[in-house]
Amino acid sequence: MIYVLGVLLFVVGLLFSVWFHELGHYTAARTFGMRVSQFMVGFGPTIWSKRIGETEHGIKWIPLGGYIRIIGMIPPPRPGSKKKKNGRFTKLIEDIRAQSFSELEPGDETRAFYTKPWWQRAIVMIAGPLQNLILAFILFAIILCGIGVHTPSLTVSSVSECVLPATSTVTDCKTPINTEGKVCDTVGQGGCALPPASPA
Repeated sequence: MIYVLGVLLFVVGLLFSVWFHELGHYTAARTFGMRVSQFMVGFGPTIWSKRIGETEHGIKWIPLGGYIRIIGMIPPPRPGSKKKKNGRFTKLIEDIRAQSFSELEPGDETRAFYTKPWWQRAIVMIAGPLQNLILAFILFAIILCGIGVHTPSLTVSSVSECVLPATSTVTDCKTPINTEGKVCDTVGQGGCALPPASPA
């Protein structure tokens, strides 16, 4: 049961870490007026999703990452640029550009990723890793300041008053025991004596 709980906590922590990373990209993109059509945690088929405003928020089956979809991530070809030779890679790029262009809606002319200045695009791209650094700082602050870490010390935490055999059931130093560590009645007979004082 503890193992299953540990696995579940790991998955939840991983999903939170991914969500927090993508939140950085999302917040920066929205700050600069870009339209974000999707905010997803995970990959593969969608488990749950809900549209909030113009963005679809959701969770997918494979919790190994996440993404946000900003419209216009792939710019259209530059006007007057020569078409390159037909090939698999060229066809792939054209398909990706066509898919990206199909997401544009009326009013998105100035909200697409490629229409923004380079420094805004750079901030959007670096905002996710920056969120990871913030999360690491928060977690280390909690661990180091709130919980603490084990440090070597020359201070002894406790000292035994007497020496008791490992097999003895006695826990105090005022009960007489024999050489086998069992409780006895008459001190001085048959090896019956009080436990010897600890060297410490």
